[in-house]
Amino acid sequence: MAATLQHEAATLSFRIQTASTRKHHPLEGKADDALTFKLDQSTGAGHLATRARIKEGTLLRLAKFATKNVLQRLKDRSDLGPDLHAELETAVTERVNEKMDLPEPAPVREKVSPEQDTLEKIKEMHGAGKLTEREVLKAIESDNRLFADAALAVLTDQSIGRVREVLRMKSAKSILALTWRAGLSMTTAVAIQEKLLRLPASKIMRAGPKGLYPISEDDLSWQAELLFD
Repeated sequence: MAATLQHEAATLSFRIQTASTRKHHPLEGKADDALTFKLDQSTGAGHLATRARIKEGTLLRLAKFATKNVLQRLKDRSDLGPDLHAELETAVTERVNEKMDLPEPAPVREKVSPEQDTLEKIKEMHGAGKLTEREVLKAIESDNRLFADAALAVLTDQSIGRVREVLRMKSAKSILALTWRAGLSMTTAVAIQEKLLRLPASKIMRAGPKGLYPISEDDLSWQAELLFD
């Protein structure tokens, strides 16, 4: 298609029957004169038409330009009346439009940051019931901090920024309040302390009997309120 369009964009030919004493429609019968109009190859448009590679959208616009160029030259001729020029313009424009309809411009996409993109994906996972504790632990184990931060933000209904502020405190009790608010177990709380924050062993708060949180729910609730409410 590109080769055909380049040829039609670079050379548009119109055969116009010369005037005679006979009364007839000026576009009927065989033409006595052949007028060929070409884009000037020294112009930017001519250069574009002969390039080895050219985008289809650009090529289509070039064809439109060539048509206007030729029609303007025809209009400048003294031997063509306004009626004939109008008929030529209509016929040629319709033909080009039929063969070379320009595609709709692609919608401009708003740039999305990796953080926002990850957050949206995790929200979808959460909505579909797929944001499990196992997924959060996998992110922590693989040091995928962006996923882990975003998951904790979604599960606690907080911003990623606020979750990161809590993590930067490097407080074991704050981490327990964070994971408790997120509905996660002590397994995740310990993993965050060890893998993400790399707290010294002496600072890590570990699970109590039966793997439960080592402090009461009242204490956890109060701590969470201080952090998030």
